[in-house]
This record gives sequence, C-alpha cells and structure tokens, in this order.
Amino acid sequence: MVLIAPLVYSFYLRGFFTGPYAHVAYIVFLTTGFLAYRSVISEDNKTTPAAGTEPGAAGKEPAIAPAGIEIKSTIPVFVQITGGLLALGVIYRHLLLEKPDPRDLLLLPAGAVVVIAGQFIYGDSVCRRNIARYAVALVSSLAIIGAIMTGVFIAAGAFDPPQIKTYAGLAVAAFFAGCAGAYYGLKYQQSQEGVAIGRELGFSDADSGPTAADGFYDSKGRLNGVETLFNIEQVPAYKNTPARFTLEVLCRCANPMGVKLEIRPRGILSAVPGLSTLPKLRLAPAWERYVVRCDQEQAALKPLAEAKNGDDVFTDAAGFSGLELSGTEFKAVFRLEGYVGTAYVKRVLEGVTRLASCFN
Repeated sequence: MVLIAPLVYSFYLRGFFTGPYAHVAYIVFLTTGFLAYRSVISEDNKTTPAAGTEPGAAGKEPAIAPAGIEIKSTIPVFVQITGGLLALGVIYRHLLLEKPDPRDLLLLPAGAVVVIAGQFIYGDSVCRRNIARYAVALVSSLAIIGAIMTGVFIAAGAFDPPQIKTYAGLAVAAFFAGCAGAYYGLKYQQSQEGVAIGRELGFSDADSGPTAADGFYDSKGRLNGVETLFNIEQVPAYKNTPARFTLEVLCRCANPMGVKLEIRPRGILSAVPGLSTLPKLRLAPAWERYVVRCDQEQAALKPLAEAKNGDDVFTDAAGFSGLELSGTEFKAVFRLEGYVGTAYVKRVLEGVTRLASCFN
C-alpha cells in the first residue's frame, strides 16, 4: 500500500481527480500504509550506545566526561521524503493546472502533518505522549493569542456594551487556561536523551505528569538501595553558543533523622543573608569551593567526607551545581557544556546515590 501511494498521488497532481478532499483521501490512504508497515517494525533497539563507547565494553569503567548519545530516528526515510513531496506537490499542482483550486493551498501544511503522524505511529509511548503534549501547548498558545486579541478588540470598542462582559470573561478564561496548558505541554516533555540513557542503564520510563508520582522526570530505577529518578535537558549548539545540558537527579531516601542539607557553589547568591536558615558547616578543604549548610552537623560530616573519597562527582569538572536534602527528597543538579552521554550519567548516578544512601 505504501508503494502504491506515490502512483495515486501522481494521478492527483496531474488533475485526474480534484479538490482538497482528494488530497485528504490520499493522506488517509498513505497513513493506512504506515500502520501496515509499522506492524513489522519492532519498538526495541531504537537507541544506540553512547558515542565513544566500545562494543562489548559494558563492564569497563567509563570516563567522567560526557560523550553524547546517538538517538535512532523512529521515522522511516520514506515518511520524511513523502512529507516533503506532499508540500511540494501542492505547489506543483497549483502551478500545473489551468484552473487550480485555491483551496488546495490550505493543504500546504500536509507535509508537516504526515511527518508528525509518522513520529506518532512509529514512535514509542514516550514519543506519543510528547507529541500529544506539544499539541496541547500549541492549542494553548493559540488560546492565549486569541485572548489577547479579544482584549484588543474590547479596548478598540469592537463589541457592543452588553457583549463586553461576556467576551471579557471568555478572554480571561482562555488566557489562564492557555497558560496552564502551555506550562503542562512544555514542562512535562520527556527528553529523548534521558529516556534512551535510562533504558541503557536498565531504568524504566518515568510516569511523568502533573498528577503522576514521577513528576517531570525522564527515567526511574533503583541504585545503591534508593529509588532514583533523573531528568535531562539537552540544549544543542547554536551559532556561537555551545551545546549544554542539565542533569537533575532525585533520590527518595527514608531520612529517619529528618536531616536538612544544602550545598551551593560559592558566589554572590550564596553570600546573601536570608536565602537559607540552615547553619553553615566547616568541612575539609575538599568542599571549600562550596557553601554547605545543615541542621544536624554530626549526621552530615561523615557522609560528606566519604563522598569526596574515590570517584568524586561533586566537583566543578563534573558540572556539580548544587544539592538539597529535605524530607525524603535528595536532589542534585549538574550542568555542563557538551552533549550528555550514558557513561557520564552512570558515574553521576553512582556518586549521588551513594551519598543519598547514607541518609536512607
């Protein structure tokens, strides 16, 4: 069916059948072919090992530097080509026919729709959730724009006085609903890097969402006896701006003593009074680049000293940006330039969970 689709489309371009409904029928025909083709595609093996990792080197200790991870595209090449040809075909048909139908130009976004549909059909459950959330964010953005434009029309006197309250109420409701929808659609995206790395490490995909137990995290699992979740935000390089990423790790530990701990890099913000009510700790020189605060000194001294022995990830070189223990949540944040890799995340998770387990 997928192979026959280009022939059907060529008939459409030559004008053998007309109207935008014919174009829509073609897309439905092609999508049916996508579904049939997908039945023979496995959802496994959609990611490759981190760049720079030797085959069969799973037992070797990786380097601390981020090495990047290659994400396999879940969309077959023919879907991407078809998407481009659909958009070009509408223009070609419009120029080819003696009496083109102006409504055909409304179908110019059809190529993008086909590519997105290909992602949705061939992608895994995480990909489909992300697309659905992007759709919510897009609709919410349109609602915000509509609310603002309605406010402009009200200010310009475009509505009769009896209608103003109704339209103003609708505009306010649309604006706040749009803000909430845009926040949801963008905040709870699960990154491809985080999901792929988590699967390589034996973690499972997190159940993300505003009411879900895993919040906005990408992957979850257990390491060193504690429940561990992590989230990755990868920003690609752009012009003169290098690539960078943020890795946030959350460990859920029992913390029976109720210890409160904060670690921040020394700087202007760490010196501002009132940002923290916890007393400062005087630690070994290994922590001298950081401001360490804790309400129970004796409970923190030994674990923090041991964290600096052996494979230390709480350094500037590893991108360590801060740590906080409050209640049962032990959070650590790392930021570095470059592309995040499996070896780097594995080392960081090992170091963070070892420290978190001391408060378990």
